Amino acid sequence: MSATGPVVQIRILIFRVADARFGVDMVQIAEMLDLAEAGRRRTPLGWFNRFFRPDKEIPYRSPVALALRRSGESPAIVVDQPEAIDVPVAIEAIHPMPPLFRAACAESPVWGAVLEKTGRIILLVDFFKLI
Repeated sequence: MSATGPVVQIRILIFRVADARFGVDMVQIAEMLDLAEAGRRRTPLGWFNRFFRPDKEIPYRSPVALALRRSGESPAIVVDQPEAIDVPVAIEAIHPMPPLFRAACAESPVWGAVLEKTGRIILLVDFFKLI
């Protein structure tokens, strides 16, 4: 519950990696940088796909670096093809990962999923678990 009442929604940034769609809570993101700017700032980068499939190279079409809202030297997470920013998602529309998945994949940053009206699935990820 927040100071103004119960939390009824989160706001997410939606992006793609390969054919999968992911969403991250906007609260975790400080800013979005192109890779050239991240390089000029000497920002350490963590490529999102390498957290899931370090053995497989996945080509990125439109990569951006998402700097995290966190103190200390944490890397920016590089994602591909940002589709939408600040998309509201109702709390009741979020499906938490089943207990069996959470037990088997305790280190996974995937914590839930949202089924859009179009039938497409967005996997919700916690970037803080990645670093």
